[in-house]
Amino acid sequence: MNRILHLTLLLFISIDTLANETSFMQDYYSPQNGKLINVMTPCDPGCYVEIEIDGNVLSTTTSGIGDEKLYKLEDEKDKSVTINYSQEKGVYVIHVITNTMFMLNGKIEKHPIDHALSNCYLTPLGLTTSGMVSCLMGAEQAWNTELLRVFNQLGGMSNDPLKYAQIAWMKFKDDQFNWFNSAFSSKQGSKWSYAIKERRVLLIRQQVEHLQSFYKGY
Repeated sequence: MNRILHLTLLLFISIDTLANETSFMQDYYSPQNGKLINVMTPCDPGCYVEIEIDGNVLSTTTSGIGDEKLYKLEDEKDKSVTINYSQEKGVYVIHVITNTMFMLNGKIEKHPIDHALSNCYLTPLGLTTSGMVSCLMGAEQAWNTELLRVFNQLGGMSNDPLKYAQIAWMKFKDDQFNWFNSAFSSKQGSKWSYAIKERRVLLIRQQVEHLQSFYKGY
């Protein structure tokens, strides 16, 4: 492997590891209450579940639990669950009555990071454009942590095809960031700084969701 590329990937991992120290998710996300309303097969990758939260349905795939255990939870009289987040586990669910835990490893339309970002916007910090940019910086760090976690779940540095694909994506990401800066930096007004940061967050999130589609959780 080219030494420069190797150092580039190590830098990627080092930067994202530092993102684990951010308090963004701790400050702006609290566990959500919901109910497990449906478990569907086939379970590849993981079973497909639906969880109702405040009248909205969260649909995604699971990891860390088999279909038999999930169907037992679905049969429980009390289907209450909490939707939690940690930088080590990612998004995880706890069934309140049995204390059974499993992870959500698929695409989530309203991810806990999205909730945290929305909550950040509602604080005094989010009342200014510069504060909104700070909120987006926290979200970018959180998505970078998610990216590193799913990268490692798929084999990380020991998975050569993935490793080279991630290096190529990093080059693409840097080129995209440079393009964002070129397109908006010459415009007047702080709102363009927000536009640049918003696009950075979206690009990283898309890569996380792409890698998640390859992960089989059990």
